[in-house]
Amino acid sequence: MAYDYHGPFDNPKLTGVNAPLSADTDPSSMNFIKATLENYISSGIPASKIVLGLAGYGHSYSGVQNLSATNNGPGHVFSGAGNAGPSTNSPGLLAYYEIADLIANKQMTFATDSITQTAYAYNTSTQQWVSFDTPETIALKAEYAKSLGLKGVMFWAIDDDEYAWGSKFPNVRSAYQVFYPTQRDGFTGPFKKAPSR
Repeated sequence: MAYDYHGPFDNPKLTGVNAPLSADTDPSSMNFIKATLENYISSGIPASKIVLGLAGYGHSYSGVQNLSATNNGPGHVFSGAGNAGPSTNSPGLLAYYEIADLIANKQMTFATDSITQTAYAYNTSTQQWVSFDTPETIALKAEYAKSLGLKGVMFWAIDDDEYAWGSKFPNVRSAYQVFYPTQRDGFTGPFKKAPSR
């Protein structure tokens, strides 16, 4: 479970990254994926027995103070959980497709954080902010897992990545392509349809 490092449950109430890869929002913190995996492996857990958990959702925040076009990354004071999405209906948690819809409909602005190697979106008017992963940041995490010789990756939860329109499972497909780069459609190989009787 390499997610929920930060969320609207944090105290102090500062916006943080759900699943930071290479560093935490707080430079003095070791709460990020690379440090977590290195800790397990250096403690004697075989890399081949570790499956890296990735998030198909983002943690969202409301009442985020002092957001601007030039100052919108993590580390802002917030007052509570972000607005519930229309499908997940859970304050402080948005499925990837809900976030993608908010960005596509210009209700949030997309941005990336080079320190944590993740994405986020924000709205300066509504004071909403969300930390999440994209197919590109998921690929970085899958590549790191593969480089360490991990057993693989898993998602919580696949339905957070399922679109009613467009390409289904973009994040799952991205991770799959890292582990099975020669598979053209991304879901052949171990996911072949069972033969009929």
